[in-house]
Amino acid sequence: MNPKTYREDTVSSYNAIHNPSSPSDTGTTYNVRQLLAIPIIHALCVSAFALSFLSAAFDVLFVLFCYSPILSGGLAFSVRPYSLS
Repeated sequence: MNPKTYREDTVSSYNAIHNPSSPSDTGTTYNVRQLLAIPIIHALCVSAFALSFLSAAFDVLFVLFCYSPILSGGLAFSVRPYSLS
């Protein structure tokens, strides 16, 4: 491939994406329902929600696991040394 042609293609692709006055910018706005109708956007939103939910659940349950008594299946950490900081 000719380097000059590759560079020209790269520059034109960059300009088409980053130039706000490009013909591909139609100025249309989308509401939430229209955005979620796009399959990839819907998949990304569902994935982000699930990851966020699991992360929050882990944060809460891990603390409960650490401070629960051993007989209940926890690690029985004491609260006293950590409450001083």
